[in-house]
Amino acid sequence: MSKVLVPWSGGLDSTFMILELLNEGHKVHAYYIDVNRGSAQNKREQAAIEKIIPFFEPYSFTYHGIGVSIDMHVCGNQILAYQFLWPLLLMANGDYDMIAIGYVMNDDAISFLNELETLMNGYKPFVKKMPKLYTPLTKFPKQYIWNNLREDIRKHVTWCETDKNLKNPCRKCASCKRMNDIK
Repeated sequence: MSKVLVPWSGGLDSTFMILELLNEGHKVHAYYIDVNRGSAQNKREQAAIEKIIPFFEPYSFTYHGIGVSIDMHVCGNQILAYQFLWPLLLMANGDYDMIAIGYVMNDDAISFLNELETLMNGYKPFVKKMPKLYTPLTKFPKQYIWNNLREDIRKHVTWCETDKNLKNPCRKCASCKRMNDIK
């Protein structure tokens, strides 16, 4: 099967996507995109990843750790959707068949898919082999993903976007409210 590069946050969507890709027989190589927000969210995401990795060990899975660091204080939120793509393409240069991104139905990020594909096409002259942009979750709502992720893995995923508490979700940020609605 294909060799797939996946940006992995330790969250519900990217974790579910990795498991699905592995179950389909793909070789998955995951990287953490370290978005420095000056918050506990990064630590929470990396802690979730460390807890989930053992569940993927029976598969053709490699976790490479931090692949890209982006300082939010420098780049700002408005261009974040584009910031992580070029380093992923450089990491994938000539080596990966696909870059899989865990955008799900009704996520705001889906509105950037055309721009991401256009950006990828702009990098074609600079890479040996252009990996395909793959977004396998765009037709799935979060509720489906929650219900279909193995419970033993699901209990380790993270979603809270606050910087207040490393161990427990705040239950107040937009992501926590969305997760409270589906659980």
